[in-house]
Amino acid sequence: LLNLLPEEVVDTYLTDLREHVMKSSGGIGHTFTFVGFNASCEELGLRSSSYYYIPCNATKDMDASAIQEFYRTTLLDPNVLDVSAGIVFASAKDPMYANMTMPGKSTAIIFSEAQSEEFLDLLDGEDKSSTLSKGIYGGHRKHNSKYEKAKALVKKKMMRSLLLNFPHLEPYVECVEVGTPITMADYTMRVETLGLRHTPQRMVDMELRPDCKLPGLYFTGQDVAFAGWAGAMTGAMVTAQRLLGYTLFDFMQKKTLMRDLGAGHVEDMIQEKVKAGTAATPLEVFVEIVGNAIRHIQGRK
Repeated sequence: LLNLLPEEVVDTYLTDLREHVMKSSGGIGHTFTFVGFNASCEELGLRSSSYYYIPCNATKDMDASAIQEFYRTTLLDPNVLDVSAGIVFASAKDPMYANMTMPGKSTAIIFSEAQSEEFLDLLDGEDKSSTLSKGIYGGHRKHNSKYEKAKALVKKKMMRSLLLNFPHLEPYVECVEVGTPITMADYTMRVETLGLRHTPQRMVDMELRPDCKLPGLYFTGQDVAFAGWAGAMTGAMVTAQRLLGYTLFDFMQKKTLMRDLGAGHVEDMIQEKVKAGTAATPLEVFVEIVGNAIRHIQGRK
């Protein structure tokens, strides 16, 4: 906030909000593994669904938060073979584009939470400071052997999580690339992938909403809603609803921005498909997520 507004304005209007943001700050770091296959989605039977793999051999008595913490803190531990990972087949989510641009090919993205500090600590002093201050603008660089060894371990764990769940894909793997919080810093000069931490505390914090005490200032994006691209678009929709004066009562009466824009039939169709378990495209899932999220966030008054 201090980068955008005078300090006296922040102190007068936004002190409480700043404290709430700090409680959930720190962001979320991730590692990513990008996999290319020498076969189409149809040939491999890839679906547009997103999967989340949670190994249970070492975490059967843990709750969800503890499981995430366990695998985040053991990501670079070679003695722990598994990793809790999300698996998405990006080309299956947009098959028309995939078939037009790269026929006969398909892709997967595997991601897992990471402790960004662990990767930063692997870098030499000058490399570390340059990564955070200049990113790729300081020139592409090859990092030291400790960092490359850590990337190789991440690749091994991520591919294990993929092939344990989809063993038929192994003969078709054509290329594998790994991204870490350092990769993120190279391009954005920050190691976090997302914004505020995705904790239960953050999700029920009534101060993290579009409007604030400063008249005319509204917030939007994923930190108004939830993490990720769907959260960012949901945040935009929520902010637009608030600016236009929609209320929770309006939603109860099925008066929404989408309906007022003439897309009410689309909203009804998607809700029916979701209830039937047949919604598959990103747009359909997104609209359903937006509807549910807006109903929740609109109550933060």
